[in-house]
Amino acid sequence: MKWLSNYFSRKFFWRILSTNSLLVVVFLLVFCSIVYVYSRDKTLDLQQDANRKVLNQVNYNIDNLNEMVKSLAVSAIYNRDLTSLMNTVDLEVFEFYNKLRKLEDIQNANLYIRSIQIYNAYNKCTYASDNAPVSCSQDNKSELQQYVEAHPVLPKLKLLPYVTNMDGAPQRVFAYFMYGSVDNYSPGESVLMVLIKPEWLFDNIRTLNELADDALGSVYLVDSDGQLIEQGNESDLTDASRQEMLDKLKDATDQSGYFIVKNGAGKQIVTYLTSSLNQWKVVSVQPYDQLFGKINQIGTFSLFALAAIAILSVLVSVLFSVRVYKPVGGLVNQLKTLPNRGPEAAGGDRDEMIFLTNVYKDMQSNIVQMQESGMANRQVLYQYFLREWMADSAAITEEQIEQYTGGNKWIPVSPFRIALLKIDDYAAFCSERSEAERKLFRFAIGNIAEEIAGERFAGQTLDMPGDHVLLLIGLPEDGAGRQERQQDQVEAVLRRIQETLLGYYKLSITVVCSDPMTDYRQATASYQLAQTHALYRMIAGKGTIITPAVYNNQQKEPDRQVPPELYRKLAESIMSNQPEQMKQRLDSVFAVIATYHCEHVDEAILQLLMFVNQTIREMKTPKAGSMAVVLQRYRRQALEQETLAAVRELFDRMLLELTNERETGKPEKPEFLIGAVKDMVETNFTDPNLSLQSIADALNMSSGYLGRYFRSKESVSVADYINEIRLTQSLKLLEQGDDSIAAIIQKVGFTNESNYFKLFKKRFGITPNEYRLTRSTG
Repeated sequence: MKWLSNYFSRKFFWRILSTNSLLVVVFLLVFCSIVYVYSRDKTLDLQQDANRKVLNQVNYNIDNLNEMVKSLAVSAIYNRDLTSLMNTVDLEVFEFYNKLRKLEDIQNANLYIRSIQIYNAYNKCTYASDNAPVSCSQDNKSELQQYVEAHPVLPKLKLLPYVTNMDGAPQRVFAYFMYGSVDNYSPGESVLMVLIKPEWLFDNIRTLNELADDALGSVYLVDSDGQLIEQGNESDLTDASRQEMLDKLKDATDQSGYFIVKNGAGKQIVTYLTSSLNQWKVVSVQPYDQLFGKINQIGTFSLFALAAIAILSVLVSVLFSVRVYKPVGGLVNQLKTLPNRGPEAAGGDRDEMIFLTNVYKDMQSNIVQMQESGMANRQVLYQYFLREWMADSAAITEEQIEQYTGGNKWIPVSPFRIALLKIDDYAAFCSERSEAERKLFRFAIGNIAEEIAGERFAGQTLDMPGDHVLLLIGLPEDGAGRQERQQDQVEAVLRRIQETLLGYYKLSITVVCSDPMTDYRQATASYQLAQTHALYRMIAGKGTIITPAVYNNQQKEPDRQVPPELYRKLAESIMSNQPEQMKQRLDSVFAVIATYHCEHVDEAILQLLMFVNQTIREMKTPKAGSMAVVLQRYRRQALEQETLAAVRELFDRMLLELTNERETGKPEKPEFLIGAVKDMVETNFTDPNLSLQSIADALNMSSGYLGRYFRSKESVSVADYINEIRLTQSLKLLEQGDDSIAAIIQKVGFTNESNYFKLFKKRFGITPNEYRLTRSTG
């Protein structure tokens, strides 16, 4: 029984089994339903065809009866004896009885006639062929006289339902009227009426129905006015179903047809046929269940057959599902034997398809990870190989190239160039950005450079340690006279790279480009030479393109020395503490240094720093010690600058600070000086005499220097800062206290009330009164 419980626990197996069984059951159910509906409709159509045939025969008999009565009525009204009864006021007794006998003879000769009656409008007498042959009493009028007087419009030559009194009981018959007028009946005109036995017609219909094995069920007649004519007083229809049938017959426009009405005992099928002669309808009413009894038996048998077949299909589906499931179950069992593929790893889910899907996803994920890891490893090895190539290209063999690149990575053959993309302000680049941001920027440099260069040349970037990224540019084989054009194209590409990085990333790049090489073994020497050429950035400035031609032209310039006369004049301006002269002398000195070879610029800067230091020592001023400390700090910064212009700017700041040091005796300490000014303002803002001059006197400094320095650091003057503090304090007093505005003005140090209102309105957009009102109502 273990195998049985194992199958019961498999969702996919039960899915196969239920699907197969359900499909079979649904198919059989749909098939049986279609057969049942088709059989019902077909049976109904066949029955209606049979009913129409019988109804056509009934309609023929009615039309035939109508023609017989019509012929009789026409011949009777033109009979001399009957005409005399209709139009003569006084008749002889002998002739009168002979004429009455004529009525009886006509009735006896036609078995379907109940009675023949004549109403003489001239003498108001009624003559009949039945038990009361003559009726002339106006006190007790005959039925015919009453009917004629009650119906001014009397149909001619048309069967009509009529109720007569026979043996003291009302009896339904058919009446047929005839009179002399060609058009409609005129009141005061004599009338001939022929009463037809209804049983004669209904017996005829019953006989036809019996010959058709009662195919019509109950048969009714409906006249042209929509009145139901029944044989006897009993009916198979309820009042509601009768009325529903009459309403539908009245609305029917077809000559024949059928519909279904609801009866108390069930549904009834009503079939009708309209006579073209008098517009009567012959109606057949059949019980729905009687007509479809055999069809319902077929439906019941189909249900039992369906149940039996469904059971059989389940048994067959079990055998089929076991065979289909076997390979799937075997695969699942084999996969569960793998590491981390047991029931616990499957999360308790018994659905085999979900388990297989999860296994597939895990395998696909592992393959992707392996591919990505392999690609990453190959990229790392490729980058390592390129760096090793740059470090010692002479030692690289073609076998190593094939080994590390696999033939998929680009290695410049001949000719090619090396472009050194050097990041300007590298110290700030490192200090202002996180490690992740620096990696992103370096990736952007390499990606943009490789994409732009790839539009014209073969290109490959290499992220090197330090402040630069290498761009290897593969060049097409040079023809005669194309080298200069190619050089211009390379420079245009490098300039586009600089502009793109500066525009998108605000990143300045200095590019150093090497000469074309014809052998990959020359890469190391070319790379080292490009690093040497990068020193020319000190003179050329940031964001430039340094080519071997530019570097070689600068190298051809003879080395110059700063004339001693310039040093002497610089020393004099320093000793005399004249800032403008110092700037002029420095401009002359740096103009000479700019002509130096780039490898000697650092030496010239150190020499200039040593000269300034020596000049300060020779001044023998008590401030010499503190000035030497300032000079030492700037010397370290000067050696870190990347361009001569930056060094020149640094010397300007250094000389300004030395000048201030000599004036104040204190070195510039921004964090202390600015903080001291702010502390004095926040402590003494209530003093109406607080000003820049009072603060400078307290700090023992020049008011002009202090004012300029504070504005340069805080972008606001000392006076504006004092006003800002006072306005801020007045806001607090307006919010917290009930003092008058005049008292508040005095408390915060303002001396002019109108000036306070003007500053307050300009700063906050509203007046002090409006502000206080807003706070109190808010």
